[in-house]
Amino acid sequence: MQTGRKILNLRCDRKVSQQDLAKACHITPSALSKIEAGINSPRANVIWRIAKNLAVTVEYLLDESMPYPYAGYSYRQDFLANDVDPGS
Repeated sequence: MQTGRKILNLRCDRKVSQQDLAKACHITPSALSKIEAGINSPRANVIWRIAKNLAVTVEYLLDESMPYPYAGYSYRQDFLANDVDPGS
């Protein structure tokens, strides 16, 4: 799932308006809309603030292979416990 789509889904799941999340992240609602639509990619400081406000990790937002909905750190722990080579 693309980063923007994850942000949109998480925001909706948490019942946070686009305007409220944008304000909390110090960006305009228009900028957030473009991120959610996949038109623009967020800068590192913005993706960090989005992740913080949505209570997820930056890794989760950026890694398109991580499943939705957010399972927290358990996904990473399961991945590491299975000793799987990510390149295969």
